[in-house]
Amino acid sequence: MSRGREPFSNLTTIDRNDDSHRRSLSASSVKGVSERERDRQVELRGGSETLAPQWWEFFNFKLVNELVNEDDESIFGAILEYVFPSATNPGPGYVIAFRGTLFKRETWKRDLESDFAIILYTSSN
Repeated sequence: MSRGREPFSNLTTIDRNDDSHRRSLSASSVKGVSERERDRQVELRGGSETLAPQWWEFFNFKLVNELVNEDDESIFGAILEYVFPSATNPGPGYVIAFRGTLFKRETWKRDLESDFAIILYTSSN
């Protein structure tokens, strides 16, 4: 997807009981976190482009907290809260999304270190 294109131009309604819509929410949350880290990197270089919110706001979520790496201040995750909870619209009240590995100058080393730490932890348990 290009950074300027609307991500959900062909999705007109959201059915939180539909598996494919829930997968879209999950994928969009992850993409939103990746975009938020890219937004942060653009801001560090003096830019002001912010595209991350469109990825979760479409599904009526708002950003509650960013998960930030203390070593390099990169954003690796986010906690999102559903804005309109009700008994008739079931689904998660919160979503925790992690962005995954970015091969960008600002984050690649820390991301790969984290990836290897996870692999070592998983294989030892």
